[in-house]
Amino acid sequence: MRWSEVCTRYPSCFVLVEALKAVSNKRKRTIEEMTVVEEYDNPMKAWDGYKRHHMENPEREFYVFHTSKQEIEVIEGYLEWSTIYSGAGARDCEECLSRMRRYQQAPRNPWGLVTRLILRNVKGKA
Repeated sequence: MRWSEVCTRYPSCFVLVEALKAVSNKRKRTIEEMTVVEEYDNPMKAWDGYKRHHMENPEREFYVFHTSKQEIEVIEGYLEWSTIYSGAGARDCEECLSRMRRYQQAPRNPWGLVTRLILRNVKGKA
């Protein structure tokens, strides 16, 4: 389904969606087709749901948005593994996102604008 359909079916709530069909162009990810995995009234429960689903299925593309937004936007960010896994090391998605926010100075409320983190391996580092 498209974002406009999601907003109509799930008004004024947080939704965890999976991108079924998406394309990237100039660091912008456009989600053409999506499905709603879960809906939430609370942003922290939505974030917990995102983490749980992402840990169970890391190969799938999940996002959390609020349906009050008429448009959604996903900006892709590329970071080196060594940037994220430095110091004590990041053990979970929340720590990775926290480091990414500090690195990019991104806003703390990503419900309308989401930064998609893509990790790439550099010079054999894992």
